[in-house]
Amino acid sequence: MSPIIKGILTYVPVLNARRQNHATSGGANTSRYCYSVWLRHLITAPYRYGFKITRARIGELGPGDSIGIRLAALLTGASRYVGLDTVPFSAKADLEPIFEELV
Repeated sequence: MSPIIKGILTYVPVLNARRQNHATSGGANTSRYCYSVWLRHLITAPYRYGFKITRARIGELGPGDSIGIRLAALLTGASRYVGLDTVPFSAKADLEPIFEELV
């Protein structure tokens, strides 16, 4: 289905409610993947932009259903994380196993 039609269907309340209740972003829920993605950002940002993780406030647009990257950010020194998404994916995520693996 084309992205335009999918976007139009989000304006139909019944269909949009169903999409929000059953959707997943297909995000990776393995700690290894999430940690490696976060480390790539952590290595690249200071080099290019002078970013320092200590007490940093991290914002992410469209984090999806995997909370591993945000947990990795907080575990490595970020003071705050805010993820903005149109669908509350992380409400469905099983947080404890991902956290335990990252620690």
